[in-house]
Amino acid sequence: MSAARFRETWRDAIRAIDRQPGESWRDQLFHHGFRVAVVLTIAAAVPLLFRSHTLPETVDVQQGAVATEDVIAAFEFEVPKSADQVARERDNAERGVLAVYILDSAAADTAIENVSRFFEQADSVFGSDPARIDAAAARAFLRSNGLTVTDAQLTYLADPERRMALRRSIETAFRALLPVGVAALLDPVGQAASVVTIRGETDRLVRRDSITTLNRFHEDALVYAPQDASVDGFQIYGSLLIRFRKPTLIPDDLATRTAREQARAAVDTVADVILEGER
Repeated sequence: MSAARFRETWRDAIRAIDRQPGESWRDQLFHHGFRVAVVLTIAAAVPLLFRSHTLPETVDVQQGAVATEDVIAAFEFEVPKSADQVARERDNAERGVLAVYILDSAAADTAIENVSRFFEQADSVFGSDPARIDAAAARAFLRSNGLTVTDAQLTYLADPERRMALRRSIETAFRALLPVGVAALLDPVGQAASVVTIRGETDRLVRRDSITTLNRFHEDALVYAPQDASVDGFQIYGSLLIRFRKPTLIPDDLATRTAREQARAAVDTVADVILEGER
């Protein structure tokens, strides 16, 4: 085929593409064949030009179950603790906080002053002669101080020397025991901690089981009772201890509560961190 004939054939083909196809098979072939070729070319080129990013396969693993195959993390993420686990850990953290107490040394001085005032008034009411006491006035005085006594105990108190012995014993017990620290009750929430914090002139940590409560104070103070006291004398001594004792370890509720809130907030709510690419 000559060059002129070839060029003429291609011109006819291009014109056949642009216009309505003629009736000849050649015109039909060029008109429709070109469009089919374009579609096939685009279909082949799109996957090559726009490669898809294959998404990672997902594995459905229920909580607590073990995966049947290795699972590789596609991105970094945190694994949170369950609400129950967080609650348990926060409760444990709170129980481990040291309770804070304030040593109120002035309370010991107040207790001793109250004892001294009581016995000075008792000397005035009972007088110096046991045989001449006004029993009704004496009982009224004792009742005003929260004390009820038997006849034998009233007779015991009527003796000036015995009253003085009681006063000295109680004041000695208070001076020896109260300034060290006596708590009304120990905070039950902090029982997990074996020590507590005591704030005074200098802060210090002490063992929880070494703290004297009011009940233990009463037992310790009995050793200071008058040596020659009768049963009635011991009973009066015990009643006066209970009446005038004062706790000198005062719970610092605000400081303890703040420390417990800080401990609860410090509990990590994340069980683990899975890094990208980690199995």
